[in-house]
Amino acid sequence: MSKNESISKKPIEDVNILNTISVENIILTAPTKKIVSPAEAILNKNAEINKDLHVSETKINLQKYKKPEHINKSANYLFSNLLADSKVAAADPKIDTSTAVAIQTGITYQISNFTAGNQLLVSIDTNSIGKLSALYQCAATVDAEVYIFDVATDNSVNVIAYSRNILSDFDIVSCLPNGKTYYVLINVISGGGNIAFSLINSANYSASEPNDSPYQAVLKHEEICLYDTFDNQFDSDYTALEITNPEPVSIFLGFHEKGISGTVTFGIFQKTDGDNKPINKWISYQSLTLPTTTPILWNNTLKGTFYILVQCNSTNILNHNYALSFTPVSKLQIPKYLTTGDVGMTGIDYGRARLNLDGYPRYYPWVKGSFKVITNIKNNHEQVNLLADGSYPCFPIRLILVGLDANGKPDVSHNSNLSEIQVSNPDGHVTLSALLPATYGTTGGFNGHAFDYNYVYFYFITYDKDAQNPLQFRTSNATYVEFSPFLNVV
Repeated sequence: MSKNESISKKPIEDVNILNTISVENIILTAPTKKIVSPAEAILNKNAEINKDLHVSETKINLQKYKKPEHINKSANYLFSNLLADSKVAAADPKIDTSTAVAIQTGITYQISNFTAGNQLLVSIDTNSIGKLSALYQCAATVDAEVYIFDVATDNSVNVIAYSRNILSDFDIVSCLPNGKTYYVLINVISGGGNIAFSLINSANYSASEPNDSPYQAVLKHEEICLYDTFDNQFDSDYTALEITNPEPVSIFLGFHEKGISGTVTFGIFQKTDGDNKPINKWISYQSLTLPTTTPILWNNTLKGTFYILVQCNSTNILNHNYALSFTPVSKLQIPKYLTTGDVGMTGIDYGRARLNLDGYPRYYPWVKGSFKVITNIKNNHEQVNLLADGSYPCFPIRLILVGLDANGKPDVSHNSNLSEIQVSNPDGHVTLSALLPATYGTTGGFNGHAFDYNYVYFYFITYDKDAQNPLQFRTSNATYVEFSPFLNVV
């Protein structure tokens, strides 16, 4: 999708009310194929799974259970009197946790013909588990729900996490366990088929977790500045967004570190309209290659509640800090004041060094290498409009270094270098680096200014609705940078 066109719409079927689950025995086995990434599975139904796993087989005895009482459809989903209790008549069966199959993390299990009316109940010892994720992928379209819960000493159930899939054949939900035994229950409401199921242990995770399911998403209003990481190859980060003033939106996804590359899946799911009526359809679900060089423009005209999804789709971006800037164009900013620190220059001599009479170098013409700077977006005297929680907005920033031409004039066209686009962190800092421009007088072509000045500029996203490409990175004469120019000498 180009950066200046509307995001294409992709419908999804509305979900139905919970159905009662019937009794049936199923077989849980470890398959010879592994779960593929959700993005790959959705976008390429014929994707091959090629990693062998240990084969094991365990029979599960399933019990009927009472339909959960939904206390609030927009809040947590809670069980009511689900456990077997001596005070309960045998004719009123409950979930019997003694039938749960104890499994381990990191193994993918396969259930054959897991269709409507089936349930799966497993247990896991969460000691030494940082973040626990339960995920499944079905070979066909399925409507299913997942509960993660534990049991108190009085036999009461505490639901830790809940999810119901909005992707057609995949779902993941996570929690931060406390070391107790946890139970995972999966119910197939409609559809289904052969299904792969796995539990994942993430030792490291961000402060935003758990947010793998839409039901765990933090609600934002109008704009999003999400700072997060992917802690496993199936990690999905959802944010809920309420839009009451629809307008074009600038979307940019980037990393705080230079040189990170890979793919993610980005999605926009509309849950309700402006009158709170259910919509339940995908506005966008697409793969993005990082690092990106241009923002995405969403010409939004819709009100309502949305889920914004960023989903891991390659292992080489794991545990790297990223930021999602989802900003209405009226809220795009260009900071008025920047300061820099931790300046570092590295380079190599182009040609022969100038030597003193004793044979030691007098100086090196510094014509290759890089310039690194940590930039601080200051908030003095309302230079930047902070977000409602007091944090800095996500600023996608690009650095350009401009050298001189033969006449000693800045030469943007022929003697300048750009950095990758990086995204500032919640403290308003960003690290940028770019190769130094050439220095005339060292290549033999010119003389007279071997120690050239380089000029430093910062580009920010701006919006011009009348331009062919409305979203572009531009600099501003109103932005003051505490240094410029600098000497590229030893």
